[in-house]
Amino acid sequence: MSPVRPAAAGQQGSEHPWTDNLILAVLVFAGGWIAARVPMPGGLPLPFWPPAGVVLAGLLCFGRRALPGLVIGTLLLFYDLAHYQWRPLPILIAAAGLLAQGAAGAWLVRRWQGGAQPYTRARDFGLFLLLGGLLPSVPGSGAWLAGFGLSLSLYWPTAILAQLSGVAIVAPIVFAWALRAQPAWQGRLRSVALPLVLITALLVALLNPLLGPMDSDTRELLRVAHVHAAWWLMSAGLVVCGLMAVLLLQLTARSAAVRALVEQRTAELERANAELAREIDVRKRTELRLREAMEEAASAGRLKNEFLGNMSHELRTPLNAVIGMTELALDAELPGEVRAYLEAARSGAGELLTLIDGMIDFSQMSRGGLQIEATRYRLRQLLAGPLKAAGERARAKGLVFQVRIEDALPELLIGDPGRLRQIVQHLTDNAVKFTAHGSIEVRVGELPGTIGARLLSIEIVDTGIGVPEDHREAIFDPFHQVDASTTRRFGGAGMGLSICRQLARLMGGELELAESTEGRGSRFALTLPLRDREPVAGETPSALVVADAIGNRRMLTEVMSKQGLAVITASDAAEGLALLERGRVDGQPYRLLLIDIDESVEHAFRMVRTLRELQGAAAPSIFILTGHGIRGDAARSRELGVAAYLTKPVTPAELREAVAIVLAGPGFDALVTRHSLRERRMATPLILGVGVDAHPRELVAALEEHGCRATAVCSAPSLRTLCAEREVEAIVLDWDAPELHAPEVVEALLEREHLGRHRPRIIACAVTALEVPGVDIWLPAPLELPALLAALGRAPARAGMPERELS
Repeated sequence: MSPVRPAAAGQQGSEHPWTDNLILAVLVFAGGWIAARVPMPGGLPLPFWPPAGVVLAGLLCFGRRALPGLVIGTLLLFYDLAHYQWRPLPILIAAAGLLAQGAAGAWLVRRWQGGAQPYTRARDFGLFLLLGGLLPSVPGSGAWLAGFGLSLSLYWPTAILAQLSGVAIVAPIVFAWALRAQPAWQGRLRSVALPLVLITALLVALLNPLLGPMDSDTRELLRVAHVHAAWWLMSAGLVVCGLMAVLLLQLTARSAAVRALVEQRTAELERANAELAREIDVRKRTELRLREAMEEAASAGRLKNEFLGNMSHELRTPLNAVIGMTELALDAELPGEVRAYLEAARSGAGELLTLIDGMIDFSQMSRGGLQIEATRYRLRQLLAGPLKAAGERARAKGLVFQVRIEDALPELLIGDPGRLRQIVQHLTDNAVKFTAHGSIEVRVGELPGTIGARLLSIEIVDTGIGVPEDHREAIFDPFHQVDASTTRRFGGAGMGLSICRQLARLMGGELELAESTEGRGSRFALTLPLRDREPVAGETPSALVVADAIGNRRMLTEVMSKQGLAVITASDAAEGLALLERGRVDGQPYRLLLIDIDESVEHAFRMVRTLRELQGAAAPSIFILTGHGIRGDAARSRELGVAAYLTKPVTPAELREAVAIVLAGPGFDALVTRHSLRERRMATPLILGVGVDAHPRELVAALEEHGCRATAVCSAPSLRTLCAEREVEAIVLDWDAPELHAPEVVEALLEREHLGRHRPRIIACAVTALEVPGVDIWLPAPLELPALLAALGRAPARAGMPERELS
């Protein structure tokens, strides 16, 4: 804390100097008057002299401005101590001694401490007592004692103690009043001055009866030693008050420091918040401008792509006319020079048309509008056109052009023939363009891929200029050329290879520069999925059974085939994975994979894990059968996404029900187990509302065989009562039975749903399906068990199915 300078302190009373002087005079006089009238036994003086603290604090706070009030108060005090007898010399000597003591103390405090401080540390206040209290009190108290003719040896130590206690207790009180406007002393009038006044008054009031005047009887009873002990008790109490002043000063100073620090931090926080708010505002405006700029850029990009596409189409129309007319002119008998001119024009128009097609493709790719088809085509017939044209141009340049197509390749394939022709044509055109001498070879064959996959491989090998090592990947970037001389020599916009690679990736393949040596040639490799069988829409869902036991394979095949599945079998996991991958590549993925490996269930989990790595979410629904189930297998099955896990022995009915649930999709059960099947059977209550002539008993018995508890009713009142009292999964209504009043029942169930109650599924049977709100499924009349079981998510049993367990 910086000290309070006297000049600064003096400014506190500059607005009302006479008021301040009057208060100081009253404090000097009143403090001395009260201290002199505290009765002490045995002629002992009171070890407390308030005027010493008032004079020192007044001079430190107000400087010379305080002298009038201090002089008047001091003269009045010593005039009172002289019992109102004007003895000029003693009174003046005593007053001068008190004022000189205060002036000396103020000078020492200013010299060594710079003035009155907030005194946040006890060391600073101790130095203040030494400089302002002890050192000047030695000559000062001796002067006024001598002025009144008192014994120095008897009263001088007590007077020094009184000066110190007066400075220690009263000076903080005056500081708190005089410096109350300064931030460091704000609030101390209440927290320092008031407690010190109350504590000192309470101390004197408590000890006054003990130290007051005594009669002769009391003096006989109370020895002089006891009187001195009481006097020392009073002295100790005053010392405690002085220490209390130190403590109060430190506490209030630190409280003020903390308050100032809090205010400073609060101000800093407010400034930081304001700055942050400005920064947030700036960022919001920046983000808004950035968003607007991005929208403008996107709009500009769309406009550019639209303009590019429109212009490309507009250019194609007259260009096609130019090419067509040129072709017609070439069909006529022309002189050799004219024919050469027309052939040059046709060649240039063809190159321009290729460039325009590239611009259209690039525009479509930029906005994500390029679509890939999947149609049948003949591979050799497709390749004949572009390879024949490239061969003619190559032979015209004196190049050897060779084509090698493997005989084992299927003739009919599935894919996008137009895009494949575009890629092959561009690669062969580049090979002819960049090859000055030597040969060009096109190799078409089949490559093995991942498990069971087949890949169509097309390689174009030339002996042209090659590609430098540092440009091998960059040549696939849009508008990239190896150097400017290449563009000048061979032409082109640098879009072809970029478009070809993107087309290859859209078709599920890849185009890469497999080999290249600058000055010696290059080898481009195109790989695409080889699909030679087109999926048939609406065909029977297929299932793959992987079982190591021949008997189990036969049993599972028989059960699932009668359930309407096309079943393929495999004897081990490797064969099964190969078949699954082959089905995915051919566009005929399996709907269900059933694994029954007796050796260990760990083999089944390993196969599932490998399948997930290969196909991910595209893998079929997985059904595991095992005879060696252990605790924790169900949790592992859930982690791997297995749809059903059953431990053997399993009956065909259980197998049919589990397969039906799995094929119905994940909305029924997260994992089908024996427990879930048992709960499913128990938790499928039905209400069967049929006509009286519908033989409900036979239908109820058939439903119970498939795990459904059905209650048949044939009248509207009974039907409404059951619907109101029972919680069922589904209600089956014969819509054409007049005695049921089916529309009223549906309305009642809808009102029940509006009230927040569970509404069961409503399955209606009618000759003609209607549009009725609330009816979930319509079945044709008459009601048949297989259709009803399918609507309920149950697998119907087939006639003649052997109900023996699978072990």
